[in-house]
Amino acid sequence: MGTPLGFANVVADTPEAKRALLRERLRYIQQLELPIYYNFTKYAYHDILQKLALKVTVLEFVKKEREARLVKKEKDKDEEEKNVEDIF
Repeated sequence: MGTPLGFANVVADTPEAKRALLRERLRYIQQLELPIYYNFTKYAYHDILQKLALKVTVLEFVKKEREARLVKKEKDKDEEEKNVEDIF
């Protein structure tokens, strides 16, 4: 277990910028819905890897689905044009 994803080495010009950066990182971590241990101060490395792997898998699946839909649309369009040509 370790400190939450780079919170120990935040570099910023001003304290306000540092707080803004920490808030941004915290929002990203909250989106991952990671389990938190020791009174919300530690994350397990394995949990982080699992969540990130799941996110990548979902993104790849969505990308493949979009590509498949585009191919299907193009194929349907070609068939429709062929049918129109056959009618005339």
